[in-house]
Amino acid sequence: MKKIPYPDKPLKTNEDVRKHFEGLVSVAVSWLQIDGYCFTVHLPGEEAHEKEDCAASIRVKYPYKKFELYVQQDSVTKCLRENLSSPYWLNTEACIFHELIHVILWRGVELAHDRYTRSKEIDDENEFTTDHLTAVIYGLVKSFRKKK
Repeated sequence: MKKIPYPDKPLKTNEDVRKHFEGLVSVAVSWLQIDGYCFTVHLPGEEAHEKEDCAASIRVKYPYKKFELYVQQDSVTKCLRENLSSPYWLNTEACIFHELIHVILWRGVELAHDRYTRSKEIDDENEFTTDHLTAVIYGLVKSFRKKK
């Protein structure tokens, strides 16, 4: 299994941030066994961001095996400021796993939206399931890392 990348030197530019997130996504896709997806990482100002109140958001283009990750300004700012020993980098890892689990659950959510009228309930359940799976999977990732 590929090692999850950490910056080996401080990130200085937006392009450094993009490359870091692209590396995280590439490894997380492999860990989650959802290889074969094409993806794009968007930074603020490049594309419309769907959610301003989170670190990142994702848009899956079903059934084309494509997704777009939108990194919010707050995340870019922290990537450029945080010390490499900061727990921020572990939080970023977990955030990426969370967003990519949405890829796995995306089709079920879309079908539920098509069939039910209470969109808030569906979205809340999707977030609950995603958070739960993130905790389980990321816990396994950390456990695996400690054993090496």
